[in-house]
Amino acid sequence: MFANERARGILWQVLLLVAVVVTGWYLIGNTLYNLEQRQIRVGFEFLDKEAGFDISESRIAFDATYSYGRAFLAGLANTLWVSFFGILLATILGTLVGVARLSSNWLLARLASVYVEVMRNVPLLLQLLAWYTLFTELLPGVRQAISLGDLAFISQRGFRFAWPVAHPGWTAAGVALLVALALAWAYRTRARRIQTRTGRQSPVTLVTLALLLGLPFLAWLLSGAPTELDVPVLRGFNFQGGLVLTPEFTALLLGLSFYTAAFIAEVVRAGILAVDKGQSEAAMALGLTPGQRLRLIILPQALRVIIPPLTSQYLNLTKNSSLAVAIGYPDLVAVANTSMNQTGQAIEAIAILMAVYLTISLLIALFMNWYNARIALVEAYCRAQGLWREDGDPAPDFASTLTLDLSSVEPNLAGPKRPQDRVPMRELRVATEAVIADSGRADNIEDGQPISGSDDSLRHGDVVVAAITSCTNTSNPAVMLGAGLVAKNAVEKGL
Repeated sequence: MFANERARGILWQVLLLVAVVVTGWYLIGNTLYNLEQRQIRVGFEFLDKEAGFDISESRIAFDATYSYGRAFLAGLANTLWVSFFGILLATILGTLVGVARLSSNWLLARLASVYVEVMRNVPLLLQLLAWYTLFTELLPGVRQAISLGDLAFISQRGFRFAWPVAHPGWTAAGVALLVALALAWAYRTRARRIQTRTGRQSPVTLVTLALLLGLPFLAWLLSGAPTELDVPVLRGFNFQGGLVLTPEFTALLLGLSFYTAAFIAEVVRAGILAVDKGQSEAAMALGLTPGQRLRLIILPQALRVIIPPLTSQYLNLTKNSSLAVAIGYPDLVAVANTSMNQTGQAIEAIAILMAVYLTISLLIALFMNWYNARIALVEAYCRAQGLWREDGDPAPDFASTLTLDLSSVEPNLAGPKRPQDRVPMRELRVATEAVIADSGRADNIEDGQPISGSDDSLRHGDVVVAAITSCTNTSNPAVMLGAGLVAKNAVEKGL
């Protein structure tokens, strides 16, 4: 059996599994014994007890009379809230900075490089403390708050702004927005199928904007068109009414986003550089603008390289949100710390933290892997059709081959009416003189026609290049513009 490599591999795996189980059994038994000796109860019954503490900001209803379980849910909601917007902001900013690093504009590329190097090399905790200090120390107090049209106020207590008063009209507009998103996605999918089948493009952008703006507005209008706002008002030591972005939430959001965006920028830059330069050149030959080249050609191919490391950055941002406790934002970790200090159930609280962060990470990874699989469909199709090749692959077996000796290629002159009657450049003089002789004008070959506005004249045998407009270069706008300028100058000179 030991001579068989497969049997040997199975044996070692079984032994390793047994060792892990025995070690885990010993650790669990030893932990339970020590807890029993110290009369420490283990269990999750405390989650049903009254918490007895409040949370400064919560996305769900919560006060001191709610249970510990409800407190954990409030902390989880805060963690998911800041993580979602952090991922969104970091992705947008990181993509812009990554593209800027490859810009031909020297100043823009250098500024993007400085941003990446500074943000990546300053610890995240220091950045969070810097943002928090900026909002709580450098901004004015509540009574000296910066007013933005008496509808929004910026102070050390955060950014408080007016918000619509609850009304069925706003609910209807929200539902209509979701419906508009679904319809826009369906129309976009249909437009792609039509373009693939017929080549005809549909006005996707205009239809999408019309749906996203028109449908919610129509629902709001039909539901009474509510316009009442809950405007913040200074009462006592703080503003009341409206919505508020607290300094803790804002500092955590900006710190996580700006820090992670620096890493995402490098991921995006590496993905773009991984796309063959010929793709950009082919897009330029088709007349695509720089924005179209990036959006339609480069980024779709770069996503194959970008998605895996981008997933890691999303996971890092979510886990780094646990540093919120340093600036007082009540995330899941902060709630767990308070709960274990009051109940003494440290093992249970830490187990909940581990389980929650593991679940969040697995869900993010699952979604990103699904998206990465969709991106890889094009590659899978090309591989199945034998249209995909990478360095190191075996030489392809072609049904037929064409060999071209470049040393035998020589320039020729041909006309647009009969391009097959080409004349090699080395024979051009003899061929031209033969054509003139055949025309019967060889006796006055030196006679010429004067050029208007010039002392020169055109004689038989002179060659004038006015413009180049063949079907082989009409796909290149630069060549067409050059031909047009040549023709324009030729006309101005009287040709």
